Amino acid sequence: MTLWDHAISIAKIGRGVPYWKGSTITVSVDMPSSPVALVTVGNIGIDSFNETFLTMENRAGSIDADFINSEKDFIRDKFTVINPDAPSEWGNATLQLQGVTKASEIWRHCRYYLSTTQNLTRVVNISMHLDAIAFTVGDVINVQHDVPMWG
Repeated sequence: MTLWDHAISIAKIGRGVPYWKGSTITVSVDMPSSPVALVTVGNIGIDSFNETFLTMENRAGSIDADFINSEKDFIRDKFTVINPDAPSEWGNATLQLQGVTKASEIWRHCRYYLSTTQNLTRVVNISMHLDAIAFTVGDVINVQHDVPMWG
């Protein structure tokens, strides 16, 4: 594993994503925050708005976590978390978090990933002029466009 791959796996434990900002590395953390910008039709490039609805197939309804359990003398253990709201046809995923040794913490991470899997249903791609971008990776922004009729 490269040093960068290790950094990504460690940041994943804190729900973060490392990225380069100029010549330094910074981290974006997935946490609740208020929107910092509103992107409107006036900012979006002509014919660049693209909304993609993600398929509900191949999603995880349960996660098997493999970890070293501190409560069982640091032996390798497995923990399964099931999303009760997931349809029965959704599959199973696996998760390995380096450094996480408590079953309660594994449970919280699994619930987070299952919620993300369930609630991420669409992605919007847009092009903007560089001068119109006043935000960075991890910022929450609002997008308004008159074609899909939502704000």
